[in-house]
Parts: sequence; structure tokens; C-alpha cells
Amino acid sequence: MERFSCIHEPVGLKLYWEPPPPNYLKVNCDASIFRNNGQAGFGCVLRSANGCWIIGQFGHLPLWSIFRSELCAVWQGLMLAWKTGVKHIVCETDSLEVFTALHNIHTLEVAVENDLLQKIENMLLWSWSVQFRLIKTETNEAADWLEKLLFLGEFF
Repeated sequence: MERFSCIHEPVGLKLYWEPPPPNYLKVNCDASIFRNNGQAGFGCVLRSANGCWIIGQFGHLPLWSIFRSELCAVWQGLMLAWKTGVKHIVCETDSLEVFTALHNIHTLEVAVENDLLQKIENMLLWSWSVQFRLIKTETNEAADWLEKLLFLGEFF
């Protein structure tokens, strides 16, 4: 069984969310930085093959680069997915830079500043299969909405 793959269909990127194949979970991940108020956050959403919401997570992040923030969102999403026990995962990001890093994860020099890449690379050795997909921002609305909950001020 192939443990991980990256799928990029630049011409066929969808403008709407599609469910994962049967027996898979889909993880959508996103992060935002709001420099004007000095805040950053991430959001992750897990949904089943029939599109049902399983669980979501969001949280504050330090004011990192957008690359590191998006990478943290992927890592958090994968950790959340692992806890479900499902062994087949589709993980979607709208960050081309993160998708490219994940696509080349086994050939990158994983430096100390890329500790999140190293953590994700180690996770890919676990007993599961993960497909990374690049999606359009419009397709990632649920994760985007979750991460922005942090900044509404009504909840926290």
C-alpha cells in the first residue's frame, strides 16, 4: 500500500467541495494571519465519504510566516484524523507552497526550522495512507470559516 501521495490537477481544480472516496476521511486545513491585530490562527475540518461533519478544530498560532501557519494547520489536521482511527485520509490545502513542500517531503533537507515538516514526514510512516491535494481557496470555506471564528471576538 502506498503510504502517501500528492495529487495536483491544475486544470481540474474544483470550485466546490467534493467528498472523499468510500472508507476515506477528508481533512481540510487552512490558516490566516491578521497582522493588523497581531493574531494568527488555523482551522481543520474532518468529513466522511458522505460529506458528514465528523469533527473540527481551530486555534491560535504565533505570528509565524503564512507557510509555517498553513503547515501547522496540516499537521493539526493530520493529528486529528489519526485520532479517529480511519486509515485512509485525503488532506486538502489551498497553499501551493505547502502542497509543494509535502510533495517533495522525502527529498527536502528537513532543517530545524522545518520541524513541522519533519513531524509530518514522521507521521507519513505510521500505519495509514494519506493523499495530499491542492485545492482552490473557495473549496476550503469550512476550514477558513473555523479559523476565522477566533477573530470574531464573540466566542473567546
